Amino acid sequence: MSGTRIAGLWVCALAALTASAPAATPAYEYDAATVTGGDTAWDSTTTQQDRNWAFGTGLSLAAGDPSPATSIDAAVVFDASDRGSTDAFDPLRNDIGIELWIKPDSLDPDGQGGAVITKQAVIESGGPSGFGISLWDDTVKAAVNRSGEAADPDVILTHTLTSTDVTDFVQIVFTVDATGETFRLYVNPAAGAASPDTPVDSTTTAPKNWSGQNPAGLGGVAGRMGASNRKVSTSGWYSPNETGGVFSQFEGQIGLVRLYDDVLSGADVAASYNDIMPATILGDVNGDGVVDGLDIQPFVDLLTGGGYQAEADINADAVVDGLDIQPFVDIITGAGGNPVPEPATLSLLALGGIALRRRRTG
Repeated sequence: MSGTRIAGLWVCALAALTASAPAATPAYEYDAATVTGGDTAWDSTTTQQDRNWAFGTGLSLAAGDPSPATSIDAAVVFDASDRGSTDAFDPLRNDIGIELWIKPDSLDPDGQGGAVITKQAVIESGGPSGFGISLWDDTVKAAVNRSGEAADPDVILTHTLTSTDVTDFVQIVFTVDATGETFRLYVNPAAGAASPDTPVDSTTTAPKNWSGQNPAGLGGVAGRMGASNRKVSTSGWYSPNETGGVFSQFEGQIGLVRLYDDVLSGADVAASYNDIMPATILGDVNGDGVVDGLDIQPFVDLLTGGGYQAEADINADAVVDGLDIQPFVDIITGAGGNPVPEPATLSLLALGGIALRRRRTG
């Protein structure tokens, strides 16, 4: 057996050993694989059944396997003709984590190239006091309003998607730390270190009723859009009537929805992501299936450019930084594969030197 193949098998085994199951257990989980076409309810697969999503018409499922590369093997199709509704998340208004796996039909639904923004409601609860996650063309926005009719949302977190992001399902996670009054938005683990996903502290003294009391909507608005007031606002987050106002229904697919009764950490989000996405070969930064010298320069580029890639996150802390250097060097020097080319040799020596200095001074 060739050295390259041995190296590939060794790294795959390492990835399997180091991969972890989701660190958090959802209180409610809605898996499209449990739905039959024509169902008018999307039920939780957990023992808690008090928040099942009711639909006015029968649910439609994506044909075949909507995501062969991931473990999502079924998806509910949302075509703007219906949306799910359930009781408000009000009893859950303490700590919570909301996880969605969605695939929008388009990041420019109206074809206006951003001249006109389509605001698609993905999930929401409440009204003037409440929360909402929506897609404004290519931008994911999560908003919380606890101040009632007269105010813009207390918090709006954003993350911009690219066309590459939506070639498959996108993981969106919104967490609420009610005690610390901290809200966080993740869009795939790559967003974990990005500035839009840094926790935002609310300075409002309003009650911690982030979820509101109006019904919750999935794939559309159930009455008033969560976190909206009735007036045109500077944020654009308003809902002047009981039909969603400026927010339209989501068009695309949703494969999985999870509601947690606790705050998810960055490690929890990454673990859930890795549980759904294909197995990661640690160290294979250039994606050729082999860990070797050709991965060094892409790894260095991520370190110096501040980006994220799961293959480079060797210590699995949802950030690519100096703490990944030594384990990356260890994998490279032990993996075999293609010879380390110049100038990658110098880069490897430099990485080893940095790691050594960190160990001596740590």
